[in-house]
Amino acid sequence: MSVLDPYEFKSTERFEVHGRLGSGTSGDVYRVFDRKRRMVVALKTLHKTDPAAIYRFKKEFRALADVNHPNLVQLYELLSQNDRWFFTMEMVDGLDFIDYVRGPRALPSYDTDLDVGRPVKPQPAAPAGPERLRDALRQLAEGLQALHAAGKLHCDIKPSNIRVSADGRVVLLDFGLVKELFGGLAYETLDGDELAGTPAYMSPEQAAGRQVTEASDWYSVGVVLYEALTGRLPYSGGFLKILADKQQIDPPPPAEVVSGVPADLSELCRELLARDPASRPSGRRVLRRLGVRRGPLDPARSTHSSSGTGASFVGRAEHVELLRSVFERTRRGNTAVVFVHGSSGMGKTALIRHFTRQIREQHEEAVLLTGRCYERESVPYKALDALVDALSRYLRRLPGHEAEVLMPTNVLALARLFPALRRVQAVAGGQRRVLDIPDSQEQRRRAFAALRELLTRLATRRPLLLFIDDLQWGDLDSAALLADLLRPPDPPPLLLVACYRSEERDSSPLLQSLLTGQLESDATEVHELLLEELPPREARSLALELLGERSGPAQALADTIARESGGSPFFIAELVRYAKAEAGLDQHGGRSLSSEVERAMASRMTLDNLIQARLARLPEAARLLLQVVAVAGQPVDLEGAQQAAGLGRDGQAAIAVLRGASLLRVRSSREREEIETYHDRIRDTVCRSLAPATLRALHLRLARALEASDRADPETLARHFLDAGETRRAAELAAAAADQASEALAFDRAARLYRIALDLKPPGGEQERQLRVKLGDALTNAGRGPEAARAYLEAAAGAKAAEVIELRRRAAEQLLISGHIDEGLETVGSVLEEIGMKLAPTPRRALVSLACQLLLLKLRGLRFRERDSTQISAEQLIRIDTCWSVSIGLGSVDTIRGMDFGKRSLLLALRAGEPYRVARALAIEAAFSGTGGTRTAKRTDKLVQASMALAERVGQPHALGLSYMTAGMAAYLVGRWKRALELLDRSETILRESCTGVTWELDTAMSYQLRALLFIGDLREIARRAPRFLREVKDKGDLYAETNLRSRITWMLLLAQDRPEDARREAETAIERWSQEGFHIQHYWRLTGLVDTNLYQGDAAAAWAALDGSWPSLLGSLLHRVELARNESRHLRCRAALAAAAAHGPSSAEGRKLLKLVDDEVARIEADKLHWAEPLARLVRAGMATLAGDRDRAIELLVAAAAGFEAAEMGLYAQVSRRRRGQLLGGAEGPRLVAEADAWITEHGVRRPDRLADVLAPGEWEGSW
Repeated sequence: MSVLDPYEFKSTERFEVHGRLGSGTSGDVYRVFDRKRRMVVALKTLHKTDPAAIYRFKKEFRALADVNHPNLVQLYELLSQNDRWFFTMEMVDGLDFIDYVRGPRALPSYDTDLDVGRPVKPQPAAPAGPERLRDALRQLAEGLQALHAAGKLHCDIKPSNIRVSADGRVVLLDFGLVKELFGGLAYETLDGDELAGTPAYMSPEQAAGRQVTEASDWYSVGVVLYEALTGRLPYSGGFLKILADKQQIDPPPPAEVVSGVPADLSELCRELLARDPASRPSGRRVLRRLGVRRGPLDPARSTHSSSGTGASFVGRAEHVELLRSVFERTRRGNTAVVFVHGSSGMGKTALIRHFTRQIREQHEEAVLLTGRCYERESVPYKALDALVDALSRYLRRLPGHEAEVLMPTNVLALARLFPALRRVQAVAGGQRRVLDIPDSQEQRRRAFAALRELLTRLATRRPLLLFIDDLQWGDLDSAALLADLLRPPDPPPLLLVACYRSEERDSSPLLQSLLTGQLESDATEVHELLLEELPPREARSLALELLGERSGPAQALADTIARESGGSPFFIAELVRYAKAEAGLDQHGGRSLSSEVERAMASRMTLDNLIQARLARLPEAARLLLQVVAVAGQPVDLEGAQQAAGLGRDGQAAIAVLRGASLLRVRSSREREEIETYHDRIRDTVCRSLAPATLRALHLRLARALEASDRADPETLARHFLDAGETRRAAELAAAAADQASEALAFDRAARLYRIALDLKPPGGEQERQLRVKLGDALTNAGRGPEAARAYLEAAAGAKAAEVIELRRRAAEQLLISGHIDEGLETVGSVLEEIGMKLAPTPRRALVSLACQLLLLKLRGLRFRERDSTQISAEQLIRIDTCWSVSIGLGSVDTIRGMDFGKRSLLLALRAGEPYRVARALAIEAAFSGTGGTRTAKRTDKLVQASMALAERVGQPHALGLSYMTAGMAAYLVGRWKRALELLDRSETILRESCTGVTWELDTAMSYQLRALLFIGDLREIARRAPRFLREVKDKGDLYAETNLRSRITWMLLLAQDRPEDARREAETAIERWSQEGFHIQHYWRLTGLVDTNLYQGDAAAAWAALDGSWPSLLGSLLHRVELARNESRHLRCRAALAAAAAHGPSSAEGRKLLKLVDDEVARIEADKLHWAEPLARLVRAGMATLAGDRDRAIELLVAAAAGFEAAEMGLYAQVSRRRRGQLLGGAEGPRLVAEADAWITEHGVRRPDRLADVLAPGEWEGSW
């Protein structure tokens, strides 16, 4: 290769160039080693980078993207890098067709358009042997028939585009001139405005520029056959003479040119070269003439691409109607997206084809642009590339002035992303200044804006429908462009329909991005349309449609097919093909199905029989590969599967056969090629057909092949060795896979694998105990506290004394922080006894110890001498960690006893001097200090700052996250709700991104976040966050978090939804599984739920009875030592008593008694002088004023309360105060205030503002003032 060649392709990180195979005017073909695929491939480059050349190059690749046949070259990937375009394909070593059948030619080839002007001289007199020619010709015919079945024309068949490998496999190459046989969905043409092809081999109609058909390709086959038989071309002379002769004269038959030519081949050649396309034999006739008698079940067939045509469509009326109604709304200015998804074979593309046909028939003015995302492409904005190609074709057809008015200002920036647009003449008139902008991000922004503007202009003139198929293969750049296109405000009024496979939803970066929030649905109507199996009636109708007749026997057969298919359109079509083959019916009509044949077929018409019949016709190599893939049970590395099947890297023909038979599919995953069965039923049928010994042998072959590769997955290997009967090796690999999963933070998977390893290993011994410890650690990190505790306790059996204590401590901690309080206290009690400590039996007894610890802490201060943990005895460390476990386990349950051990943990940590434990203990002490509220705010802040500074200095993310969490808790406890949210969100980010085993910390942070949102009054945001959190904690068995949510949050959400009976049940059952020893904060929250639900339902007596009955227990719990709980519960008592007083009548003896109690409690709230509680007191006093008939005083208090609530960031209470004021004012202003308040409250997630106001602000508001 010349160093001066500007087009030379040089080796890259992925591709190692071994040599150039050939060159042409448009590009070169190289032999390269693909390091990703780890195989030699052919790589075709593109010289010209003008828009038309790029468009044709992409079209060449996409033409064969879904066509799989052993006699068609396999294309791998289309890539665009640094303005260079190239694609890779199967490397076919061998001879061209003529050299193979006749021997090497002495003269230059005559198959290029430059050679036709030279005299044609005869080659050797006869081919190497008629059987060799027959076999090669048969393979060529089968490959071409598969291409035609996929709706493609080759248009350039000639000897150099037909290679024959050393083992005699014929492969048709070079699809640079391929054309769509039937056209695509919209605005696709055959690009027949220029003569393209090789004149010596092209048909008369192609040479004359007329419409080309399958017969045109068969004519070219006839020319190749003529040359193979005679050693010369059928026409000679110059370029123009050849073209003229093809229109006017027939060439002499081969038998008249050369003696000894087989008569049947000479006659076939003569018929193929007929000037009239209608007189040439069809592909089926050619195959029959060549001795092919295979029926439609033969595996050597093409897989029709999703862009193919001719599929029948029935049913799906509801789906079509939704699409139609959404489209009609876009005609009125709406923007809509419909994601159509389902598993493979559900008929997604057929549905959209049917819908777009209807739109085209009913709305001739509509513009339909279609595209597809190709899995094996690495091009920019791949999800939209083909769609923009379709847009460019549409724009090219418009009159110049119409195209110009559609052009956005920055269209050239868009054309930089999508070069095909430069084919549009109007694009050339765009402002070129945009191309001089040096900032690539600004260029991208303007390109996005240009597409949005162009489609907006187009959509305002005509109804616009965009369709993208196989969206799952898209990239994140495409997701960003689609999101920008549809973002508010004022997105283009269009309908975008996008299809994707449901099974790819979780693995597709584009789908993850779009479907989890990047689309802003406020401006765009978004629908997800799931396609599942057809109902029996529609399945039967589809079967009848495909059978092509409606006779009695056909009806009976359709019933059988519908039932056996399970409603899968894919299996319906396959069973119909099977039925026609079994009955000997012509697929395009012919004789009808008889009752005798139908009855004979009924018992055989099963998927298992269909698959078995197809398996029986597979070549041996393909059958063995399919067995390997089926036994794998999941997508398996392509190279490993080929090696396990003994095919090495020469299995491309087997893969093409299996893909063509719809038995398997190949997909790109994690930078490698993987292979899997096309459907689970295929895998199951293949596996059931294998004898047990064969199954074990295949598992062993797979295990060894995968283990020998550097891509081995220990879990997969373990499963295959286990199924091969090698349990010891399987156990080792399961343990290794578990370790690997733990390192990858996949803790649930790690736990499952550790359990497998434990089941496989012999019981007993140190190795088993270590596995149980690892299992406990994995479960801890997965947030499965009770399961982790069991694993630790099982590991403690037989351990050394010191390790027994540590494992029991871990178990106790997991039980406590997951809410299994009684069991946790029992376990931790034994640990405390071992280390010489004791848990106070009640909160009041704990007060004595707490006072002692507090005094000791004040005397010694927070100073410490820093030491590494290795310098501290194990006994000291376990005492620190045990106190820590008790403090966090009880801190949000039994606050006083939690405080006691929190201070013990801090004192011990300060004495030991290990920085992480000191920072951790300081953070928890800050949380406990925060319960004092404003009284201890300065000390709390000092502790928070000390903890943060130490955590940052030692680089401990857990301590830092904990510090932010306790800072958020402290902010919450003094009524700074929004600041609390900020700090807790920051804590959550640190803990999630940088820590493991922090379930309790995340649970606590989330609990405080939701409670802060309650005070703010944003129930809509709570409703967004809480359900997902509740699902997660229930799945993990996290009773602590579940009880916190249900006892404080979920009943309030049900009230907001106007479901009081559900709210009551939720509050009543919230703590059924919680500890009933003592009165915890969870019991208080449940009490709040019962009181508020009764108030919501207007049952003031029940509300007061519930509160009054539990008040002594609340006081005995010492929760009133927590400033916020004290004032919140006092306010709850005021509300219940005030509502009860109103119900009894304020002048009754019981009413006066209750009002006196309310007055006393309000005074206590006011005495604490809290900025957030004082407005609550004013709101209560306003309610009291209404009972006293003092309207003016009530209004004055409500004004003050609303102002106080606004200052305290308590929006819901502020709006309730305004609503109550509006009720008292009356006139014009009163209803306005009520309406404004109700609008705010409703916007924030409450259905009945009036009833919620009865909960938060009892009184007499509806009287005559």
